[in-house]
Amino acid sequence: MNCEVLRAELALPQYAALTEREAAAALNVKDRDTLRPISSAELLAWSGQVGRFGRIEAATVDANLSAEIQTVARVAHRMICRDTTQLDLSLPDRMAMIDALVGAGVLIVDAEKEIDEKAELLAIATVKVSRAEQLGLGEIYEGHVQKARAQ
Repeated sequence: MNCEVLRAELALPQYAALTEREAAAALNVKDRDTLRPISSAELLAWSGQVGRFGRIEAATVDANLSAEIQTVARVAHRMICRDTTQLDLSLPDRMAMIDALVGAGVLIVDAEKEIDEKAELLAIATVKVSRAEQLGLGEIYEGHVQKARAQ
């Protein structure tokens, strides 16, 4: 556990009036969304629903789509098919790839039909973490807070 990081966090106003126990509890609440990489198995399962895999595969050779979109579709197809691949939507270039497939109509976002395949991917990738986890501290105990405040 990095006492410097914890001390800096505890110096923020929201922790000033809290006891060591309350501060530790506040830091450990899993109330923050973060994106985790989506595994190849999860991608394959997601793509197997409602014709997604077929649409992505067809887009790799669709003459009506630009060469750029065909290439993005090829990359997406390989990510789905290749074992041990991960799709990390926290990376801007990966989100750009998804946005390109949505823009070309390969992935569907249609509010009227209540279909949002991009949002479904984001939901798979989203997990709740604590502030302590965001800071790379792991679980915080009362003693950690006491030690950090004493320094």
